[in-house]
Amino acid sequence: MTRKDFLYSFYFLIFSLGNGWAQTINLVKYWQNTDNATIDIIENQADTTLWLGGRFEKQLDFFPFTASSNGGDDIFLSNIDTDGNVLSFFSGGSSLEDKLAAIVVTSEQELFATGTFWIEATFGELTLRSNNSTQGVFLLLFNQTLQAQWGKVLSASISIAVEDVEMDRDQHLWLTGSFKGDLFFEDNFLFSSTKEVFMLLCFDTKGQLLRAFHGNPSVRNTGKALASMENGVLAFAGNFEGNLIWGNDTISTNTTDSDVFLATVSKDGTPFWLRKAGGVFRSELEAMEASGNNLFLAGNFIGVLGVSEQIQIQSLGFNDNIFLLAYQSDGIPLWAKSIGGAELEQVQALAIYQNHLLLGGYFLDQFKIDEIVLAGNPLSFNGFLLQTDKEGTVKWAKSLAADKTLLISDVAGASNGLYYAS
Repeated sequence: MTRKDFLYSFYFLIFSLGNGWAQTINLVKYWQNTDNATIDIIENQADTTLWLGGRFEKQLDFFPFTASSNGGDDIFLSNIDTDGNVLSFFSGGSSLEDKLAAIVVTSEQELFATGTFWIEATFGELTLRSNNSTQGVFLLLFNQTLQAQWGKVLSASISIAVEDVEMDRDQHLWLTGSFKGDLFFEDNFLFSSTKEVFMLLCFDTKGQLLRAFHGNPSVRNTGKALASMENGVLAFAGNFEGNLIWGNDTISTNTTDSDVFLATVSKDGTPFWLRKAGGVFRSELEAMEASGNNLFLAGNFIGVLGVSEQIQIQSLGFNDNIFLLAYQSDGIPLWAKSIGGAELEQVQALAIYQNHLLLGGYFLDQFKIDEIVLAGNPLSFNGFLLQTDKEGTVKWAKSLAADKTLLISDVAGASNGLYYAS
């Protein structure tokens, strides 16, 4: 079971925890709501404010703001201070179920947001239409007070999904996801594929398309996460089945189950190397972050997962465990770690601050992490946060439980030693 089975909760939570062995929850902020709503994304801005994003049904009370949806699920964005006070708010969408996928803060402190909508959506003064299909991907740029500056649309004739967005060292915006059929940017045809394949697109901050890549039509390949390294190289990663080609490299899965791929592209748009992580059973990437010129990947797997002949890990039993992988900028794997026990665990988010990695997700019943055992409500999904160093050694772990279900969707860190989770 994945987080997608629990799309909604009836309230929002944000936790602020101190760094180190003694983790004190400094702030628990919630917004009681009578209709379904979630915070899916949290992003730190210069240690002074936090950007939040998610979706809601019918009406959202986000004191002192109130919003009504356009019929189905609308998206929302908000900027809050570190005490939880709401500074600005925005909502918009179509008459059906819309989803916010990712946000990133630009060098000019503007906010870029992307996600999916149906047919026609209203975002402030902008109206976006998915002219070439029923579902489209919105690309929106907001100023610091959450006024929409421009909006663009990606669409595909059969299906389209967006997963992540990243800003590189040259202040270009990169976007990844997947599509099937004919892919369009606005009314301009880009690619066509009879299979679901990844898309990797690069834009300037005015919304001009600079570069576009897509996956080869194998069984299936999807883009999931992006990370920009200090050397200017962009890394992108996802999941694939069958064969995957990138530049001069080709990788293949061992079975019909999915494996994880990791690839890079240079500043001038040249494909670099391609690597795979996987085994006999399913492996699914969830998140990736860069620290300096090293890359860290987190996801879920069953069975044996190998990144090289020398580095392999194994899950305990046949429920999902968590994998944590580290690579050098040239694609050489540094280490791999399996986290979890015999019960079900799912990682959903990864952040890096102050030479530590913070993971967030959920588990069923209890969660065994090395010598640590986190207890949760029996037969319920409970949230967790855990910190490791950059060698994968677990420093601390904390469980978070509710009467029924509590799921951690995203995490963020600050240079003052605080971590935030939603």
